[in-house]
Amino acid sequence: MKPGLLLMLLCLSTAVLAEDLPTDASPDRCLNDASTTLAMNQCYAAANRAWDQEMNKQYNKLMKTLSGEPKNK
Repeated sequence: MKPGLLLMLLCLSTAVLAEDLPTDASPDRCLNDASTTLAMNQCYAAANRAWDQEMNKQYNKLMKTLSGEPKNK
């Protein structure tokens, strides 16, 4: 891979990672109200489900943009 392209991708990925998403704020709000270990675990479980849904949504968007036959590895 060309060094310039690699640098550009690195910069773009850093900008995306810096973006605050609702999925990030939700566990923090939940944890602020949690007073027991069980409640904290429930916050993390809810955050895990939310991130799983977001990941599946993004994956499906990506798959729609790809062309050609699916490749199984």
